[in-house]
Amino acid sequence: MAFLSKLDYYRRMASGLYSLLRTPPYADPDGMIRCQMENRERHFLELAQRAIFSNPANPYHQLFQLAGCGYEDLVEAVHRDG
Repeated sequence: MAFLSKLDYYRRMASGLYSLLRTPPYADPDGMIRCQMENRERHFLELAQRAIFSNPANPYHQLFQLAGCGYEDLVEAVHRDG
């Protein structure tokens, strides 16, 4: 059984490597990184809204509630402190 597990692992690795090698390089990698950096706060807040504040089962959702903090508090802190 361990042999089949390893075989599947290496098959998935080869498939991932093949996909990576077929992906064309970015025309402007510096521009892509610049864009990601300029939008990182917005992306973080969108992720926090989806993963934490919209999901009561998330342990961080419960921690924010215990601390008396809501999504608006996080938005304010990110804009103020980065």
